[in-house]
Amino acid sequence: MVALGACTPKETAETAPQETSTVITWPPPTVAILSPEDGASVPAGDVEVVVALTGYTLSEVPLSSSARVPAPRPGQAHHEVNEPPHGLVVWSLDGVEVDATATDRYTISGVAAGPHTLSVELVYPDRDAFYPPVEDQVDVTVP
Repeated sequence: MVALGACTPKETAETAPQETSTVITWPPPTVAILSPEDGASVPAGDVEVVVALTGYTLSEVPLSSSARVPAPRPGQAHHEVNEPPHGLVVWSLDGVEVDATATDRYTISGVAAGPHTLSVELVYPDRDAFYPPVEDQVDVTVP
């Protein structure tokens, strides 16, 4: 009895196709709301929100495409990108976007009495979000 089958050449490390990805050479960005503090009571009207950023530069200038390549997966070839992430802060009140700016402080106007959630998210200059999201939120009360 003779067995027939298709033979294919073996791929070697030198001939196997490889995907490429980016090795990120900076710490992941973070954002934290400094003011107001979580659980604070704030006056009605204008509420100033102040954030602290690490590993992130505020800028409206678009990133190079190489700075947006996702983190490497196993089995991929790697190359390094030395351009740190930068972009905007999206400011939201009760889950509704109020504005997006290249500043570390923003005044939300017209905050009425009651409980509220203030949130911020870091995004690329074209408003695409990071994955996973880089965000923070605090709950405040206006008496």
